[in-house]
Amino acid sequence: MLLKYAFEELKLRKITGGCNIKNIGMQRIFKNNGYTEEGRFRGVDWVEGKWSDHLYYGIYREEYKETIIEPIK
Repeated sequence: MLLKYAFEELKLRKITGGCNIKNIGMQRIFKNNGYTEEGRFRGVDWVEGKWSDHLYYGIYREEYKETIIEPIK
């Protein structure tokens, strides 16, 4: 719903986000919503007493339109 608002109402060109590499659930959410992994900052997050990588994702308006799923009626 937020992507729809951002792209269709606000007319944004691109949405970006990120998460720690250990956050598998958030990685799945990004991928399932059409985001593409765009980069990685190595060793910038301090998690569980260790440095770990941070992943960055992005989706363009055109990519979002390709992933729209019609609601079940």
